[in-house]
Amino acid sequence: MIYGRVGLFDNAIEQFGKAIAINPDFSLAYGNRGVAYAILGDFDRALKDIDRAIELDRNYAEAYFVRGNIHLRKGNNEGAVLNYRKACDLGNQGGCRALQALLPPTGYRGRQ
Repeated sequence: MIYGRVGLFDNAIEQFGKAIAINPDFSLAYGNRGVAYAILGDFDRALKDIDRAIELDRNYAEAYFVRGNIHLRKGNNEGAVLNYRKACDLGNQGGCRALQALLPPTGYRGRQ
């Protein structure tokens, strides 16, 4: 994670890959590697890793938020809204804010 924080995303991807090789069910490693791929603009690899992270942990709110961001960057607003809604429902405030920015003025305030 430190490599990512200092902008060495290729190194971060390599280290997350090693973590995944050791523990193929490590959802956080897939999620973080997906973020690194997204930052580098490799959205296909990013989505593959984020999807795997969510398969491993259906309550991984940050992964839904990241997947929403990727869909938005790819021009898929519907996919972004679906993922932001799930992230928001799971308590991710970034997902709630992003969702409110994309929806009509009535907005979305999360699960009632």
